[in-house]
Amino acid sequence: MEIKIEFPENSVNGHKVNALAGDHVIHTDQPKSYGAEDSAPAPFVLFLGSIATCSGWFLLRFLEARNISLEGVSLKMTTRMDKETRLVPEVKFELTLPENFPAKYHKAVIAAIHQCAVTRHLMNPPRFATDIVVNDDVVVSQIHQG
Repeated sequence: MEIKIEFPENSVNGHKVNALAGDHVIHTDQPKSYGAEDSAPAPFVLFLGSIATCSGWFLLRFLEARNISLEGVSLKMTTRMDKETRLVPEVKFELTLPENFPAKYHKAVIAAIHQCAVTRHLMNPPRFATDIVVNDDVVVSQIHQG
């Protein structure tokens, strides 16, 4: 998959960065505390949102396959930031189920939520390779491994 990046403010002083993914544009901005407009989610919020929505999609498919209603079902994801590392050490889901939800599916529904491709990539991170290209020639190539 190719995702192109554009800078709609056309300035290094801007804060907006868009990702062009096929026919979709993913808009990002930074919070006002960074001197930005807060007109779109920050990239890190999109990252966390992708975990939450992907997990939610797997929850939907699990319920659909078993013809279980969404009534009384809710999913919430919370994180906290480590002040020293500025990283998220834990992602926690809280799945609320109605009283009549079949107990035999409790462990299976948790497993379904964790089938999310975003989560699985975090568990097995890819390597990151960056090439600097000048006049169609790669002048620097660097690989970062987690």
